[in-house]
Amino acid sequence: MRMPQLEGQQVLDAVTRHGLSTRVVLLSAQVDSETVYRVVAAGASGYLSKDAGAAELCEAIEAAGRGETVLAREIQSGLASQIQRHAEQADERPQLSERERQVLALIAEGQSTAEIGKQLHLSPATVKTISNPLREARRL
Repeated sequence: MRMPQLEGQQVLDAVTRHGLSTRVVLLSAQVDSETVYRVVAAGASGYLSKDAGAAELCEAIEAAGRGETVLAREIQSGLASQIQRHAEQADERPQLSERERQVLALIAEGQSTAEIGKQLHLSPATVKTISNPLREARRL
């Protein structure tokens, strides 16, 4: 992933930023599941060890050209563990209450605080108390 003038992640970011249809297969001496997870999530078509042989590299390029994702065998189980960890972390994120979902839906419809309060039988202050964290989260 590291090159004298540029890193593979920078190339991937540029391809993604410019909306190019170019497929990126990264070669690296460092094969760790967190890095692989990050670059595949960012759009890489593959990730191989620099120890990959010529035949494996050619197969990877052809597979990427067909739209497939190619991963070095030695990192597949580590990547699966990484995906499971990320899924568990996503489950730990706070969930919206029913009332928060109602307020959020009405905000999305473009209703004012007063209109939302009237429809849900809440005071404007209560609507603001519910909606402020939702509006702040949207800005993140």
